[in-house]
Amino acid sequence: MSARGLRWRKWGEPVEDFVRRHGTEGPRWAVLLTYDCAATAVAREVLPLLHKRGRAFKTLILADAGRMQQQLVDDGFTPLECNIYNVRIPDGGVFHPKLLFLRAGRRCLIGFGSANLTNGGLGQNFELWGTTEDEEIVSAATAFLRQICADRRLLMSASVSHMVAEATAGFEASLSPRFWSSLMGTFHEYSDRHRARSSGTRLTIISPAYASEKGMRDALRPWSGMPIQVKTDNSQRISGASFHVFDPYADRRDASATEDDSDQAGATRLHAKAYLFEERSRASLWLGSANLTMNALRRPVSGGGNIEILVQTDLPPQEARRMHEDLDTWFKDRKLQKVETIDEDDMPRPIGKIVAAELEQKQRRLHIEADLRHGEVFVSQQPNAAAIEIRIKNGVGSVRLPSNWQVPATDAPSCWLVFERVDRKFVAVLVNLPFMSAHSTRSGDGQLDDVLDELWGNYHPRGEDCAEDENESVAQQELDNRLDEVRHQGELDRLAVKVALIKKRLRSEAHAEYREHLREHVMKQLLPRLQPHVRDVVSRWLGEP
Repeated sequence: MSARGLRWRKWGEPVEDFVRRHGTEGPRWAVLLTYDCAATAVAREVLPLLHKRGRAFKTLILADAGRMQQQLVDDGFTPLECNIYNVRIPDGGVFHPKLLFLRAGRRCLIGFGSANLTNGGLGQNFELWGTTEDEEIVSAATAFLRQICADRRLLMSASVSHMVAEATAGFEASLSPRFWSSLMGTFHEYSDRHRARSSGTRLTIISPAYASEKGMRDALRPWSGMPIQVKTDNSQRISGASFHVFDPYADRRDASATEDDSDQAGATRLHAKAYLFEERSRASLWLGSANLTMNALRRPVSGGGNIEILVQTDLPPQEARRMHEDLDTWFKDRKLQKVETIDEDDMPRPIGKIVAAELEQKQRRLHIEADLRHGEVFVSQQPNAAAIEIRIKNGVGSVRLPSNWQVPATDAPSCWLVFERVDRKFVAVLVNLPFMSAHSTRSGDGQLDDVLDELWGNYHPRGEDCAEDENESVAQQELDNRLDEVRHQGELDRLAVKVALIKKRLRSEAHAEYREHLREHVMKQLLPRLQPHVRDVVSRWLGEP
């Protein structure tokens, strides 16, 4: 938002700007939450922004398990140099937040809104998206990321918790009244607690029609005492609410369009979600992922509700007025032919028992986490091919892959596919070569490399967009040179050099508070994952001046 109302921008513009300003600082992480994830869109629109030499971000994507399975069937899969993990909601809802957590050193950019990581979300749809570096929102987003890893109502890989802990290390995590997630309760309850109701309040809702007329009526019922205007893509008849319908072909020649707007003139599908509460002297805009449905707004997660987020910002009256003027050029008070929509109760549900799969490339070992305490799962390299059995105990299992199985030639973090046999069907399963794993059998010396990479931001993917960057830091070059010198020496010699580099990185941080955060992160998060004999030596050496 700006004083001129809505501003058209490409999803990647604020990301590119942040990377340009802060991308040489480490550690560097990008955590993206999405309902739908198209590998081709990620490869074309997202990773090129995050995989520049000297400014490469470790990229973790969390997506809904049922939708991801369907996406793999519909569009296939392009191998990506990032990690993609599925999230399941056993109680019936879907994983639906849209969030970007982009971290470079002490800096962080938060993105939130309606856009999925798809061709539509990144360019073809009518979306609403916001970005901020506000410390309160960064802190709230940090708390939300840690919440989803700890919440037992969600099923995901244990490795995700390790990566999120790394990505958010050093940032305060605290709740904010400006950041709602469905893990806190329903949005109706939350908005009532954090907004002063008055007889003069009116509400404008922007949402596609992802519910039946009855479902939308039920979702609106708690706000029945105020004037409501709904901007959607299907005409409805609901008492107490007026409906304006999205018209992508409306004549907008009189709108205050600029050259920046021209790229969006062809948006043909409504996918934005927003809730604008207005009083005489102020307006409060909630922007995020929640559609006007019962599962998004009124059902708790334990009762079949979705995982959703909405972020609030206060708008001066003139900005709210300009927003209405801009929206009026896209939404018309007239009936249009109904468009085909997806009812929230028809969202795809995940098939099979495998929650996550990881590969240790050098050991050719496949690790499985399953929604199954004891039993077995069967996986194959191709649909309808011979499957191998993996025994599950306490929810996990592993197997050394047969010699005739092809595995990725590189051990760089990435993801590829295997197939789970479910009855007579074969379901695609994402397999990650993870940045860090809860199941790793790497040597302690090798794991210490992860500590160095994390502290120095020394991550270089091997994609096409990794051309040399003139601004690559001297510190990273020094790290590479020192490690090359001791690559073939004994383990203690290698450990001594690596510990010295860790201590140098901690001493070099000028910001005292962040330096202490880094040290605490090393001692409490990174070192406990080393093998015991290595951990003891490294802890003792790090404690010496």
